[in-house]
Amino acid sequence: VVSCLATLLRKQDLSAWSYPITLQVYHGLLSFTVHAKPKVRKEAQHGVCSILKGSDFLFGDTAPAHHPAAPSTAQFCVQEIEKSGGTKEATTTLHVLTLLRDLLPVLPLAVVKTCCETLLRVMTLSHVLVTACAMQAFHSLFSARPGLACLSARLNAQIITALHDYMPSENDLQPLLAWLAVMEKAHSNLARLQRDLCWGHLPRLFTAAV
Repeated sequence: VVSCLATLLRKQDLSAWSYPITLQVYHGLLSFTVHAKPKVRKEAQHGVCSILKGSDFLFGDTAPAHHPAAPSTAQFCVQEIEKSGGTKEATTTLHVLTLLRDLLPVLPLAVVKTCCETLLRVMTLSHVLVTACAMQAFHSLFSARPGLACLSARLNAQIITALHDYMPSENDLQPLLAWLAVMEKAHSNLARLQRDLCWGHLPRLFTAAV
């Protein structure tokens, strides 16, 4: 049923998304992305990703910059993370972070900023798995090399500055390798967007790496 619903929503034309009922049905599907049963959750997450990335109208000449349901999807993710707090209910946070990892590159700039702030906030909880998932989400965002409608040079630079505060101890090998991989992608993407701005950030990265 979840799979059929996702396929049906993916095939709707752009005008159908202006109807409240379409979003209502979509949010019904979205609620299953944090379901306790892994198979249901995985299918729902796959469905949501296929809708936001693969809806037919996203590939036409008059395609919008992002899917109309993208902002409310990001809002749902942020609310779920804040509700679970990333502590006792860390499993919910991990499920949402997994979804965000796949969706960040197709979200509009304003909500990407909000999502990144949320990612940085949960990383302060010092929950090893949550931090690792948040880093994967950042890595996915920079690796996708999204357009300016998703990630501006300014936001890219702000994330780099913020991530310096989360540099792991050199004794924590896996987190450190993950941090370096994210910083590499972040700087190379910033160079693509605005070379001079990246140039200004490199000395700090080199110092940290050395």
